[in-house]
Amino acid sequence: MEKDAVTKKSTCSMYRGQPSESVMDFSGFMIYKISQYVQESFETFFAESPVKARHFCILRVLFKEGPMSQQQLCDALWIDRATMVGAIQLMIDLDYLKKRTHPEDKRCYMVSLTPKGEKFYEKHCEGFEALDNKIFSSLGETEMKQLKGLLRKAMSYLGQE
Repeated sequence: MEKDAVTKKSTCSMYRGQPSESVMDFSGFMIYKISQYVQESFETFFAESPVKARHFCILRVLFKEGPMSQQQLCDALWIDRATMVGAIQLMIDLDYLKKRTHPEDKRCYMVSLTPKGEKFYEKHCEGFEALDNKIFSSLGETEMKQLKGLLRKAMSYLGQE
């Protein structure tokens, strides 16, 4: 599944031709269009699964950082509470996650990966990362580091309004 999704071209015609220079002056336009392409690519990658990119990112955070509360996951991924509850429930239904009462605060839940969730993450991680790398393959290693630094800087502004 992963390899086909990485090499499959977009079926959307909006990526042909060259956008007008009139809109290419706007960084937001370019980021928005890249975002659309990334979202479509990730949807294609997970087309055979009920898991979507947001679910996979939850699995990644838990895999890399360990169990945490639902609120910590919301904060880590900038996902609102209602969306997070639905995402977690889907992955509990798939037996990828489990939740238990927080040992120090009985009002909230701790969320963690199940062995099946770890296996799913590990199976798809390489392909997901390859897709991310393919999307930005026109950039060299130094440029990619610069881009990530600039995006982090731009993201630090969000929420400060």
